[in-house]
Amino acid sequence: MVAFSLPKGAISDLVKTQYGFHIIKVIDRETAHTKTFDEVRPMILEMLQQQKAEQMADDISNQIADQIRRSGRVQIDDLGKQFMMTVEDTQPLESGQPILQLGNSPEVADTVFRLRQGDVSSPIRTDLGYAVLSIKQIEPAHPGTLAEVRDKVLMDYKHDKAVELGKISRRGPRQAE
Repeated sequence: MVAFSLPKGAISDLVKTQYGFHIIKVIDRETAHTKTFDEVRPMILEMLQQQKAEQMADDISNQIADQIRRSGRVQIDDLGKQFMMTVEDTQPLESGQPILQLGNSPEVADTVFRLRQGDVSSPIRTDLGYAVLSIKQIEPAHPGTLAEVRDKVLMDYKHDKAVELGKISRRGPRQAE
């Protein structure tokens, strides 16, 4: 590998890898050695703490799932209090629209549109942790009112204006003749 053959401070020519093309600069070199326990201790502790946190989250998730199965139609607010979970409402959602508060999870998006009003889902693992879903209200599809789409329209307008201003500033000031 090119990076290991260059001296400290050297810059390589263009290098092709499976990820694309790169130019490598060697900032520092370290002789290979077996690290001492004191050197790896913080990494081991962090890994063990992460595993313990994930196990605790899995255990709580299983307890929540058991509670939902035993109770039938349990209220999401009651679950939130019992398991010290944050309960939040989302804006009305459309199919395929991400739920930003819950991270990027296809299972969450799929579950939202399979539940009936008042149903509570089993815990779903997301990239941000676990989520339990409950459908508060189902609205038929309709063209959005200004109140419903105001924030999106405003955000789109600001974006378009920023792009327009960016184009003007890149060209620099113009003087008419």
